[in-house]
Amino acid sequence: MKSLKSANIKGFTLMEMMVYVAIVAIMSGAAIVGLGSISDTFDPARAGEIIKSRIEWTAEAFARGEFLKATFYFRENRNHLVITLQPPNAALDLTWDEANNCLTTTEPGVFRLKVTDRDGAIPDEGNFDSGMELCVDFENMPDIERQYQLINDEGGMSQIIGFAHFNSKDTGYSVSFGPGTDAELIMDAPHGKKRFYDKNGNQVSELVLSLKNENKSIDVTLQ
Repeated sequence: MKSLKSANIKGFTLMEMMVYVAIVAIMSGAAIVGLGSISDTFDPARAGEIIKSRIEWTAEAFARGEFLKATFYFRENRNHLVITLQPPNAALDLTWDEANNCLTTTEPGVFRLKVTDRDGAIPDEGNFDSGMELCVDFENMPDIERQYQLINDEGGMSQIIGFAHFNSKDTGYSVSFGPGTDAELIMDAPHGKKRFYDKNGNQVSELVLSLKNENKSIDVTLQ
């Protein structure tokens, strides 16, 4: 039977223990302050980065042949971005009621509403039929990205309606589009070519988006 050999181990003195505890307390405090400063950076600049990253991701999806059309909706005083994505075989109806922030369908029958988050996981999936609506409470949601799509057992599918939200409940920061920001970006297959439209529906060469919170505002240019 094996036995543990005793080692010549020297214990800590009381003074050494007190110094060790003090160092750990200082490091813990620094970590808490660091986390706070990171969360406080949720500002208009970060919202602008989210918008640009979603456009880049969509362009890459076009290169893979995943979509025929994508539309980005930028709306004044809204703290979220709405994106519609049209896969090649999308035939079912799923509509975004912009005035009430609700998803609706006119399709007869019962379907499944597929919900995915930014990591591709499915946090929720349930039945959805004609006359039903799913309303999104953006004011009380955390910073999150979600996509919704209607599907059936025969392989039918709708367009994808997605949201990128600029509200951080943990810090109380909420970023929204500034005054005059009512515009759209449309991307078309096969290469995701961009078309920009201003609030009057006129096609323009670029968009300048105003993003603001209580502390500051910035302009983000899309080309």
